[in-house]
Amino acid sequence: MKRFVRKEGTQWAVGFIWRSPAVHLILVCMLGLLVYSNTFHAPFIWDDNRLIVQNPFVRNWNLPSALARGDEELYKHIRQRYITMLSFALNYRISGFRVSCFHAVNLAIHLLNAVLVYLMVAYVFRTPFMKDHYLQRKAGYIALVIAMLFVSHPVQTEAVTYIFQRLASLAAFFYLLSVMMYLKSRLLMQKDEDMPQATVKNRKRFYAGFFYVGALAAAVAGMFTKENTFTIPFVIVICEIFFFRETPARRGKLLFPFALTAGIIPLNYLYGLDRTFDSATREYSFITQDRSEYLFTQFRVIVRYIRLLFHPVHQTIDYDFPVYRSFFDTQVFLSFLLLAAIFGAGLYSFHRSRTGDRGLRLVAFGIFWFFITLSVESSFVPLRLLICEYRVYLPSAGFFLMIVALYFMVMEKMTYRLLRIAASLLIGLALTGYAGAAYQRNATWSDEETFWKDTIRESPRKFVPYYNLGGVYFRLGQYSKAAEMFDTALKLNPNYHAAYWALGRVDRELGLFDEAEKKFRVALMLRPDYFDARRSLGLLYDDMGRFGDAVMEYQELKRINPNSDTACVDLGTSYYLQRKFDMAIAEFRAALKLNSRNIDAINNIGVIYDERGRYPEAIREFQTAAYYRPDDVRTRENLGIAYYHSGHSREALGEFAAVLAASHDSPIARRYIDEINARFR
Repeated sequence: MKRFVRKEGTQWAVGFIWRSPAVHLILVCMLGLLVYSNTFHAPFIWDDNRLIVQNPFVRNWNLPSALARGDEELYKHIRQRYITMLSFALNYRISGFRVSCFHAVNLAIHLLNAVLVYLMVAYVFRTPFMKDHYLQRKAGYIALVIAMLFVSHPVQTEAVTYIFQRLASLAAFFYLLSVMMYLKSRLLMQKDEDMPQATVKNRKRFYAGFFYVGALAAAVAGMFTKENTFTIPFVIVICEIFFFRETPARRGKLLFPFALTAGIIPLNYLYGLDRTFDSATREYSFITQDRSEYLFTQFRVIVRYIRLLFHPVHQTIDYDFPVYRSFFDTQVFLSFLLLAAIFGAGLYSFHRSRTGDRGLRLVAFGIFWFFITLSVESSFVPLRLLICEYRVYLPSAGFFLMIVALYFMVMEKMTYRLLRIAASLLIGLALTGYAGAAYQRNATWSDEETFWKDTIRESPRKFVPYYNLGGVYFRLGQYSKAAEMFDTALKLNPNYHAAYWALGRVDRELGLFDEAEKKFRVALMLRPDYFDARRSLGLLYDDMGRFGDAVMEYQELKRINPNSDTACVDLGTSYYLQRKFDMAIAEFRAALKLNSRNIDAINNIGVIYDERGRYPEAIREFQTAAYYRPDDVRTRENLGIAYYHSGHSREALGEFAAVLAASHDSPIARRYIDEINARFR
């Protein structure tokens, strides 16, 4: 008898642990960590460089300095997506540009989102409508499978591994948090009805009120993270209608504050319309700005998203997707019929759930979630790219809910044990396959060359991947390969101004100054306000000793963008090369008025003071630069030189030792260390 009791107790304990939400969440997080374990050293890629590494706001937390470049998209990201950009700035303050820390934050957000998906599904099963439904016995398993699909599916990799697309994952975090907390607050309100009056008041004041306010705050935060959070109030309304029973008056009071949040994004957008820009630095423009063409194309795009969710193959960051110009194009019309059928199935499921199987309400909720969360980016508002995998990150939660709910409903109706076992094995195989595919997809992000080669393999007719791969080769000093890639980009798009600019940079590095000038001029002919090409032309003239021409180009830069501290620094540098020190310092001071933490301007002022023998002032400038950027090797070298010139040999040795510790190879530091040691022998 004792032996039987021990066995029964062990089985009960194992069953209790397996049904425990804490165990489920640990399993979800472990799976996520495994799938993304090979991403921590993936480099900054594409927009990561321009909108994070080179973003003045990330370094300075200073909105005016971030707008100095006159970059329309950068302004939009900071004004309308302030919380995401602030998270990048916090990342930089904590760890600098250590890429592993940025990836760690992205992965942490993704794991939190999977936890929120689990909790949201679990709370849905506790609502009055789903109470006592036969699937409620499997609620934990259903939530577990959905969360595991969410955390391990390959289509999620772009929103997690692509650092800048923290936009998508962080917006999903606030979205899911808002919905989850609203469900929790409503569940607490429902429970209050069966409790003593004193307890009811306490619950409403503390717990239900806390979660309700939290849901509202998360919705507001989401509105300043990414524009697709505009639909949060609509999903909250659906949650209320689908799963709770309430009088219209009471329901209106609960939903009205959320309805007000829907005005945040439109007002924020209208507020930004009064700012105009003379220059933009995008590598590509809109594929189509026609609203009807974009809408027709999105019917095909959404079908591709659904296919990727079932069968994630041929993934890429830059899809070669055609623009469809007619609703009656065969592929567009058939896609529309398929999407209409799916949406109709959602409406039918909602209707049938009233009198039939209440589990169909979950199917309807999943379908509506998918379409609503996708609506902002896949409707009639044209975006630069027609299709992006990160756009399906949040909608996938609804898709997985729909599929898994249907799956478990079918399983419950199976009478043969072998069929049920086979169905369970199918879930395990699907999760294993998706996790393996996601891990493999993440491997392509390991370095920029591998990544862009993979993108070219999937989209060989897109010119931007060739241009970006050329940029990788340029930074590696492989100029012949870089020129080949830029030439290929030009063959695909002969009017691509950035490729001419890039070829000019290659010629400049090779000392072919006349050829470089021609290519910069072609780039400027294609786009007269092209900031980078005009700046490169000015730098080229400095190299050639044509200082008058260089000054003219820099002054034109200042005319194009009066708020550019970079143009002031370049003009000041040109004056310095002409030994016009006072004029140079005036330009560097002008740059600092626009951006008080411009390290180049501070350093250059210090160099001029040092050359003029004003060593205390030079030391002060270099110390200021070192304070703003302690890891900058050039600043520490300059500070060491100023100490050496002023006779402070001990301090100079300390700076040069710090330089060698940071760079391991600095001829300047080694030369001055040898001179100091020789002086004291």
